[in-house]
Amino acid sequence: RKNLSSLNNVYKKNPLVISVPVGLPDDKICDFLMIRPAGHLRAVSDNKRIDELCRWCASEVEKSNDVLQITTRQGIYAISASSILFCQSNQKYVLVVTEKGTIYRKLAKLDQIALNLPQYFMRVHQSYLVNQNKIRGLDKSGNNFDLLLSTGIRVPVSRIYQKVTEEQIQKLLNNYQK
Repeated sequence: RKNLSSLNNVYKKNPLVISVPVGLPDDKICDFLMIRPAGHLRAVSDNKRIDELCRWCASEVEKSNDVLQITTRQGIYAISASSILFCQSNQKYVLVVTEKGTIYRKLAKLDQIALNLPQYFMRVHQSYLVNQNKIRGLDKSGNNFDLLLSTGIRVPVSRIYQKVTEEQIQKLLNNYQK
């Protein structure tokens, strides 16, 4: 907080400083400051101080195991992993879907994304990774085996992952009951 207030002082005291909002809308942690340190400020005299603040901000975000950094054609984003509902492989792309409905499309393989996600994400299908904390139920009607997520979205579970998924959900239920 001290460092962020120092950054605000840089903005207020220097008329040559031009800011681009970093903001924290919905599920974004930061989509500018961490990735392009000091690129949004234009004051030579403040470079050292600004670099220190930007490095501090980046290190704080990196310390958290709850951040997924995504580079897309539209830009670079740092997303709170806890806000992600699921990741879906779609040909050459992975769609990262958040609770707020934001969809990030990244050119990557699902396995690459999985390496950067916390332990509470589980594979339920060749094409899906799901945030266990967002699972609200399991539907095994007919030939379907679907996970019901907190937003009402249904994610299919493939036959290969059915047993493991069911065991994992049972563990989650036991933990909730304790």
